[in-house]
Amino acid sequence: MSKNLSVRIKANVLKELDSLADLLGVDRASVVRDVINKGLETKKIDIALELYQKGYTLEQAANTTNTSLWDLIDEVKKRGITSKSDIEQTKNLIIKMIARDNENLAKKIKEINLNL
Repeated sequence: MSKNLSVRIKANVLKELDSLADLLGVDRASVVRDVINKGLETKKIDIALELYQKGYTLEQAANTTNTSLWDLIDEVKKRGITSKSDIEQTKNLIIKMIARDNENLAKKIKEINLNL
């Protein structure tokens, strides 16, 4: 169900919306709806990426923002983003590879602050 929304827009933005509407052969409202829908999807992805960088898993970030997991994965690759949990997982994997079954060595390596 559609609802009405009133907003104040600067004159230059309104002029651009009208120009796009003329170019596309549609009314201004159609252009505004399209811009809002695309902007909303972009904002949801931005928020999901912020959550991911704060330690959420990609799946948690996608679910929280109602974003497609696949779109989020693509955006992470595009932007070259890593999260705190990715770094921790990588550090633990390296420690496991170096220390193997030596728990004392693994503990000593973990105690080293590498400022990563």
